[in-house]
Amino acid sequence: MIKRSLLRPRSRSSHARPGHAIAVGLGVALWALPAAAHIELTLPSARYTPDHQKNEPCGHADNPPGEDPPHVYQPGETITVMWDEFINHNGHFRIAFDPTGTDNFTSPTGFDDFYNSPEVLLDDIADDQNGGIHMVEVTLPDEPCNPCTLQLIQVMNDGTWGPGTSDLYFQCADIVLENVAADSGSEGGDSTDGGATSDGETSGGSTNGGEGPGEDTSSPSGGSDGSGEGSDGGDGAEEGEGGCSCRSSGGSSGSAAWLLLGLIALRRRSDR
Repeated sequence: MIKRSLLRPRSRSSHARPGHAIAVGLGVALWALPAAAHIELTLPSARYTPDHQKNEPCGHADNPPGEDPPHVYQPGETITVMWDEFINHNGHFRIAFDPTGTDNFTSPTGFDDFYNSPEVLLDDIADDQNGGIHMVEVTLPDEPCNPCTLQLIQVMNDGTWGPGTSDLYFQCADIVLENVAADSGSEGGDSTDGGATSDGETSGGSTNGGEGPGEDTSSPSGGSDGSGEGSDGGDGAEEGEGGCSCRSSGGSSGSAAWLLLGLIALRRRSDR
């Protein structure tokens, strides 16, 4: 007969292991998610989500095009760049701008490799706070470009700098630089046309006006009336510069002829 004291209770470890594995897996996943998302570029908004930031130049291994419309600024504009630092590290940040896409970005090769390419706008931006929102102002290049890219890099110097980009995190924003005030220039052209019309009217006035052929200008008072009607004719010529110049020319020659005849008639009367 077997004694009860020698009987061992049935182990429950086989039933507990799946639950334990799930708990461990969730813990690892929750830890890994914020670890991957060290930074997020929020203004201008990033091309990729924060879980893509470990591969140069913009975080994603394949560097595919962005899905959202690019941010449009004017050449030479000063903008505010904002980002959120989820995981705080000792180090610094860097902002660069490539007017040709992303091919010209050059990653730093050491902790103190500052301004190592012409594309760098601002380097060695101090990480002097315990994570959270960072903001700086940068001035964009003064030449239009499309497509162009703004790049944010977090450089961590509390780890071991090894080959590759193990201590770098990347985020990019799609940008277009264009002169959005170009439309106002065409409006200015319209105003120039208006100025040409004014010149036409002034020219007509300097010739004392002049009625078109067939108008009665037999009296001096008629000449005065003709001057007024000549101004009206100038207004009517606003429909086209060609019409304006033709009317001015015809009016001038007609007026000169009638004035000459009037002077001859007056001289004959005075001779009598």
